[in-house]
Parts: sequence; structure tokens; C-alpha cells
Amino acid sequence: MASKATGDGSPIPAHRGFHLVEVLGPSGVGKSTALAMMRAMHPTAAVSRADLDPVAPGKPQSQLDTPALQPALELVFHILARATGPLSYRMAALDMCRASFEARMQLDRPTAPQTRRLRGRTLIHDELALHRAFSVLPFSSNRLRDARAFFSAAPLPDRAVICIADPRHILSRIAARGPLPNCYRGLGIAAQEDLLQDLVDCSLIAHDCLTRRGTDCRLLRLDGDLASAAGALAAACLEHPAVGAMA
Repeated sequence: MASKATGDGSPIPAHRGFHLVEVLGPSGVGKSTALAMMRAMHPTAAVSRADLDPVAPGKPQSQLDTPALQPALELVFHILARATGPLSYRMAALDMCRASFEARMQLDRPTAPQTRRLRGRTLIHDELALHRAFSVLPFSSNRLRDARAFFSAAPLPDRAVICIADPRHILSRIAARGPLPNCYRGLGIAAQEDLLQDLVDCSLIAHDCLTRRGTDCRLLRLDGDLASAAGALAAACLEHPAVGAMA
């Protein structure tokens, strides 16, 4: 249900009061770089993660024990507890999941000061609950099954933009930017490519699950240069009717 509209007529969800666009995809696909370039191109079009205040830790029962979150979070625990990767890597993935889910919960609290400041705006965020699947699924023994379970249970945004690319292209981007993310460490090149192909397949599952659940979902290939990707990302994030550019 919509309570009002943005300047271009896009409906704003009544329960939240602002548009939430989550950007997600395998680590290294280029989404964060493309988002930064997009923000430089359209500095007033939307609010980004960089504009938000840090989320203050709350009482665990008020943050993470919400029944709607439990299926996705239980799956996270199940995957990480049974994985064989280094414990430090798994704990880091768990810490990132907790922070992302807590931030997501804060955004659904209409009385929170930060939520009030977002009213009538568009928030584009690339580190919320949906993206955390790509921190956890690399540790899964059955990634495609667990991807379907996660994306069938995780909290929904108003729009999801899923970024993918050829695994070899992702690896070349990772090599150019510096250290490997934890989820790719300790693997040879062939194993990294196999993992990334699984994660691209998980992205397609995400698109299917989120679309079936009624989310406005866009699939975006970032195989080209990042300047072009930034323009495509802006169109995917800001296009009417799911989100609208804000003054």
C-alpha cells in the first residue's frame, strides 16, 4: 500500500515512508565502485549507505529476534556452523550478517530518527540483508539449495538490483583492486572460477525468488567498463515507478 508519492509520481510504501533499493551480487562484481560513480553522476538523486548514520547496537531481542528474520538467520548459522573454512573467516561473515540485519531492522522502524529523515526519499544500499547471502553462500555445501532458501526468507526491499558478470571478469576486477575477499581465499584460480559461477547462478535464483515474492527485481550485467555500468545502475535503481529521483 502507498501512502503518498514522490515528485515523479512513484508510490512510497506506507509502512516505511521511503523507497528502499537493495543492490546485491557476488563480491568483486563491481557494484560498490559502480554505485560510487553513479553517486558522482547523480549526487542528489538518492540517499546512499555513505549518507547514513552508523547503526547503534540495540538489545539483541529487539534487533534480531523478530520472527520474520529467524528463517534467514537460522540458515546463516546452519551454513557457517557446518562449514570447514577458517573459523576467523566464518566469524567475520557472521559479524557482517548481524550488522546488515540490524541495519535492515532499523530501516523498518518508522519512529527511528534516521528513518524519519529518509521520508519521501530513495535509499540505495549495497550492504543490507540480501547482499549478505554472498558473504555466507561461499561456505555452503549446497549453494543453490541454500540460496533458494535464503532468498525465499530474507526481508524484502521495494526494489532489488542484482549485479552479475562473467566469473573471469570478476576475478580480473578483484586482482586489480587488491586483496582477495575472505570467501575466495585459499582457493586456486579454477576453484575461484567454479565458486563464482555458483554465485552467479545463486544470483539468478535470487532474481527468481524475489520476483516470485512480489519484489520489483532487476538483473544487471556489469561485464563492461564501470562508467557504462554506473549509468546502467542508475537507470536500474532510479527508474519509475519503483523508485523516483528526489530533489
